Amino acid sequence: MSIYILSVLSVSTAIVFISTFFCKPVKEKMSHMVFVMAYSMCFGMAIGFYLGLIFQKDLLLATVASMWVSGLVGLLIGLKIHLHSMMEGFFSGLMAGMMGAMLSAMLSVNQAHFLIMISVLLTVGFGFLCSLHFLSNSFVNFIEKYFYLFLISCCITLFVVYVTFPASFLKAEDSLAKSTSKYSSHLNDEKQKKSGPNFKDEILVNWDININNNEYQSSQQELRKNVKVTLSLTNFDSIEHDIEISPFIFEPFNERIKTIASHQHGNNIEKQEHSILHLHTEPESTNKLTFVPKVSGTYQYYCTIPGHKELGMIGIIRISN
Repeated sequence: MSIYILSVLSVSTAIVFISTFFCKPVKEKMSHMVFVMAYSMCFGMAIGFYLGLIFQKDLLLATVASMWVSGLVGLLIGLKIHLHSMMEGFFSGLMAGMMGAMLSAMLSVNQAHFLIMISVLLTVGFGFLCSLHFLSNSFVNFIEKYFYLFLISCCITLFVVYVTFPASFLKAEDSLAKSTSKYSSHLNDEKQKKSGPNFKDEILVNWDININNNEYQSSQQELRKNVKVTLSLTNFDSIEHDIEISPFIFEPFNERIKTIASHQHGNNIEKQEHSILHLHTEPESTNKLTFVPKVSGTYQYYCTIPGHKELGMIGIIRISN
């Protein structure tokens, strides 16, 4: 994935940079500046999204690296044209790289992967347009004669990049989270149907939830009423997360863990005891809670950190009789 993206961006930038050596000075410098700005912004967004995922645990490093790489590319593109084009390309790339890296930190892997593909396609497309524009004065007759051939070549290149673009990103990160869940115990009482006030003391079910790239990855889809459950919340991200189910009637087993968290992310609201299951975890850590579900049904769990629920940190758990 990394080699593919860097290769496409490098080849596209090299073609645009070489074409600037054939660019003749014109009275209207604004047209050159617009093309330099457009390419610098496309490249900056692409490299920003990419480095934002590569260094997702260090937002400062991702932002600084994206700004300087894209700024340098914009500077080089405008180098042979004019001083104003150099400044336009440098600061356009700087701004686009910063926005791409910061936005990437707010997205899931799949969302960022989609934006990387779009920005890479835009970079390649504008690369063709920039090259034609910079070469138009020196090779005007040649370009006019073979203009449609250049246009078809651009479309074919975009199609090839789209078709061959990798379907996944950061597989190592995803496999790490999935491999961790393999060591958790799964529901082993699906064929057993027992009831009674003491049944919860006889069987313990593990419900493991891994948090990776602002996403819940749960090992359980269904639990049983009156069966003791140990919820293990593992946070692989570099920011804090939590899980809350409300309303949810249960009996807690850990006296030190309360149903209402000591920290509040929203408005302080008085809630009924044991009607809200809430578990918080710090970055790159694990926290556990043992409880017994008392009412069957389908429940939604979510992260109460502001903005995380809106980003898709939501899951469904079913409690059967």
